[in-house]
Amino acid sequence: MASIIQGFEYDIFISYRQKDNKYDGWVTEFVNNLKRELDATFKEEIFIYADNNPHDGLLETHNVDKSLDNKLKCLIFIPIISQTYCDPKSFAWRNEFIVFNKMAHDDSFGRDIKLSSGNVASRILPVKIHDLDTEDKMLLENELGGELRSVDFIYREAGVNRPLKPADIKNDNQNRTDYRNQINKVANAVKEIINSINRPQSGIPEFNQAPISLQKNRKSWFLKTGIMAKILIGVFSLIIVVTGALWLNKFYLSARNSKTRNNIITSSTIAYEWYKKAEFRLTPENSDDVDSCISFLTKAIVADPLFALAHSQLSRAYSYKNNNYPDRKYSEKAYVEAEKSLNLNPDLAEGYFAKAFCNYTFENKFPHEKTIRGYKKAISLNPKLVEAWQSLGVVYIHIGLTKESFDAIGKALQIDPDNKIAGLNLISCNLFTGKKSNLEQVVELYKQTPNHFISSTRASFLAEALITLDRTEEAEDILSAGIKKDSSNLFINSAYAILLAKNGDKAGALNKIGYCESKNLNFGHSHHAVYNLAVAEALLGNYQESVNKLTWVAENGFPNYTFFRDDPLLISLHKYAPYNELLKKLKISWEKFQQVANE
Repeated sequence: MASIIQGFEYDIFISYRQKDNKYDGWVTEFVNNLKRELDATFKEEIFIYADNNPHDGLLETHNVDKSLDNKLKCLIFIPIISQTYCDPKSFAWRNEFIVFNKMAHDDSFGRDIKLSSGNVASRILPVKIHDLDTEDKMLLENELGGELRSVDFIYREAGVNRPLKPADIKNDNQNRTDYRNQINKVANAVKEIINSINRPQSGIPEFNQAPISLQKNRKSWFLKTGIMAKILIGVFSLIIVVTGALWLNKFYLSARNSKTRNNIITSSTIAYEWYKKAEFRLTPENSDDVDSCISFLTKAIVADPLFALAHSQLSRAYSYKNNNYPDRKYSEKAYVEAEKSLNLNPDLAEGYFAKAFCNYTFENKFPHEKTIRGYKKAISLNPKLVEAWQSLGVVYIHIGLTKESFDAIGKALQIDPDNKIAGLNLISCNLFTGKKSNLEQVVELYKQTPNHFISSTRASFLAEALITLDRTEEAEDILSAGIKKDSSNLFINSAYAILLAKNGDKAGALNKIGYCESKNLNFGHSHHAVYNLAVAEALLGNYQESVNKLTWVAENGFPNYTFFRDDPLLISLHKYAPYNELLKKLKISWEKFQQVANE
């Protein structure tokens, strides 16, 4: 078989897992349709290689078809990215994707091609047929050396994540993609890359010089020519020196950056595997997951003590642990691990983020300004650090910077639309506006969220939104389920106090308030629970008790001026002088926070 360009075996190599073709022959159908589309796109014949042999499951000790090396000599490599493709043990990943990526870097054209438009495209053209887990996406982007840019063939509706088929109706698909249009995008991308590879290269220009007569003034001519030669030699020498200096400077900077960044990702396979297991589960929503992450990351660091990124992630895990089960030892461990990560790599964005994150605690009185600056430092080093953006948004939520919180969390979701924690915090942004339209949005967004992502704190937020919207029966269902799951939960019981007060059950509400006040309120983000108690007191007409609790909330991490002012459940306080005095003080802080946010 011959490629359109001499020296290559095929124009396109299709790489896929056999298991992605077993169910309905999706890959076979895709290859056939792509061939038809290419026939209608190119004047020349384009040759595609797609292997039908069931290689999946081969081990290192098995023989690999030696002819595959020649077949991988292709212009464009199309991996069919599925839920199973990013598997370092699979044949497709190890013997096709990894091998081609190296071959393309080393061949005459290089992996990345400058297009006629001036843009740059990779000769690896991913076709994605499933939404990926975060772990798989990171593994893929690490190998690609940048953000995954794919042509997506994904059909999505509630609870569905499958390959797009030719018969699927565009309007039924939440992604609004059409199969034929996506096939056409692939063909057009192939054409643009091949045409850019195949376009003639400009040679050395020819100079048309008039013949020089040496009949007269031969001596003068030699003299002038000698002077010109010296000038030209001097100019060329200067160019060589300057170019060499620039190249050496670039090489030095590259080497320095490489040395600085080399311990972000470990060279230890064992350390990396433990790190990836932890990364997949590292969220603040599940305390069992946090414990697992601490164990996994500790093992990663044992395997490679110089693994800076693992130290920064372990710091985060200890911070989550401290929020759930306040203990100074967890707070101290979080700080130590953050410092270790920065000692190993002073330019590690994740290290600065971890350090700011572990300082944002009840014990430290939630230093909002310092934390904002810490997160911004991390973002300046890595503008695509999703955790820093969404955590910055959380700080803005707490201090009443509504627009800024939407902007920061929106940026996190722009970078990673599938980030579940950022999505949940976007719901909180809507909740703390206090506006009816936003509260209705809160309820709708929670309906779309899997139950295992809704912690007790977030369940209490949902109940509060429903109570504010006068949908008290729905709120009671949420809270009753929460009490059944954990009868002692502070957030659920405090939200229940609001419900009982709203329904006129004064004795029941006071009983709940008393129960919550008997618990430990000096931990994590307990200020949200105390805020609920303040709301319940206001609904009961206990205005001074309400203001006292709101003052405690503001002093312990939640000085949200705009929410205190706009929460419909606090409307009864608006004519109470001590409440308005509190608002005046909070407004001064709020204006200062705005200045810090705008730095």
